[in-house]
This record gives sequence, structure tokens and C-alpha cells, in this order.
Amino acid sequence: MKHLHITIKITAIIIVLILLLNTIQIIKGSYYPVPMPEDNFFGQVEQPVNVAHRGASGKAPENTIIAFEKATKKGADALELDVWLTKDDIPVAIHDETVDRTTDGEGKVRSFTLEELQEWDAGYGIKSNGKYPFKDQGVIIPTLDEVLSEFPNKPIVVELKKEGEKSAQAVAEVISDHNAQERVLVASMNTNTVKELRNHLPNTRLWLALERSYNFIFSLI
Repeated sequence: MKHLHITIKITAIIIVLILLLNTIQIIKGSYYPVPMPEDNFFGQVEQPVNVAHRGASGKAPENTIIAFEKATKKGADALELDVWLTKDDIPVAIHDETVDRTTDGEGKVRSFTLEELQEWDAGYGIKSNGKYPFKDQGVIIPTLDEVLSEFPNKPIVVELKKEGEKSAQAVAEVISDHNAQERVLVASMNTNTVKELRNHLPNTRLWLALERSYNFIFSLI
């Protein structure tokens, strides 16, 4: 049993080293084959930045236009949102794989078309005194396209929840359609997805989010 424990520790350390090397490659530029423009927001930040996580998610339903509006009015430097694809491959802003927690609907985001998804009331993200103040106020799950249209000058962090080429391509197309390559940072927890994003977005900042991997590995040591 003692030898098994030592083996697990050594394996975990090796995996951590591999992840660290992977991160160093990203930092050194392996996934950034072209120089970032000098006016690129995410490449030039030299002070703490107020990034509104899912918008003003403590004051309005998370990942909705109203949450992003409130965050902008409060002076947020940048907005952060999560993206899943609908059944018809439209990138929409929602954190969970299902609509259960933040809407009055049930089921996986991927199982609905955009039209079906936006029939659900997304005003359930905030509860106050046992009530939902944003219920029946016309709050819907927005598309990435709608967010970029509503906030044309705001830097935005997009976390791509679904792995794969289709998700990367769909998100890249929307960003390119808005000519927003230099004001968006796209994150994913999957190396292949980041590489696919790089193929479509050569001038966009990408982030390989390894936090969960590190937490899991360090729990073994």
C-alpha cells in the first residue's frame, strides 16, 4: 500500500509538470503565432481590472443583457460570459449545461433550438425575499451575437463550455462577424479546442483554463 501511495504521488507530480510545461508553452507563444496589436486590451493591462463575472450577477440574472448593462453602468472594465451551443449551433450565453437553474424550463441547452430556448424565462437567476423580481420581465437567454451587438466597445471574456471543433468554429464566426477579434478573450479548458480556436482567430487572445485540472491533481499529492 505504501508503494502504491508513492507511485500515485510520483504520477501526480509528473502530470503537474506536464501541465506546467503546457502552460509555459502558451505563455511563450506556442498558441500565439502572430504578435498581439499594441492596442489589444488584454495584452496591455497593467493594473487590476474589474471583470464582471456573468455580468452584474449579484444584482441581475446572470449572463443576461440586463446583467451586462448593470455591470457596464457600474463601471466594469470588461464583461465575462459562458457559452454553449443550441441545437441549431447558435452560441448562447449561459453557464450551465441545462436551463434548469436559471430559467423556468428544463433540459439541456443543446436539446433546444434558439427559438425554443428563448421562450424560457431567464429571470430566475436572482431571488429576493422568496420572490423572483426579474420574473415575467422579458429576460431571455441572449446569443453571443446579441451581446457583442449590445456592447460594441466593451472587452469581453468568453468561456467556451462545450469542447470541440464545432463549438470553436461557431464562436469564432460570431466574433469575426463583429470584427471583435481584438477585444475578446476566449477561454476553454480543452487544449484541442484552444488550438482549433487559434486556427480561426489568429489575432485573438486565448486562454487555456487549467484551474480544475490543477485542483484535481494537487488533491492526489
